Amino acid sequence: MNTANLITYPIGHTYVFDTGVAEIEQHYHSTERMHCEVLSGPRAGAEETLAIDIKLLRPSVFLVSWQAGDKTTVVHVEDFDASVFYSNVTQPNATFRRYTGKMRRVS
Repeated sequence: MNTANLITYPIGHTYVFDTGVAEIEQHYHSTERMHCEVLSGPRAGAEETLAIDIKLLRPSVFLVSWQAGDKTTVVHVEDFDASVFYSNVTQPNATFRRYTGKMRRVS
């Protein structure tokens, strides 16, 4: 069992991540799966359920990574106490982007 589930990873909850370019809603089904929907920005309306990997960095701070169906890779550091995330994204064309933003719980 992934230890993140034992140290407050928000399983069953939904958060919106604001990158400044787009808002993305993420619902955590388990420590292995989440549903992701792009709410605004160039890819608005895109959604999929993804396999995720979670590593506990310290209480309420997690390293979360996944690869989307289009081969985009994402690595987040999510700080639930500060409601801040840091994201590194590599797109299928090898374009690399960094984002820092706020995250908020919506359910």
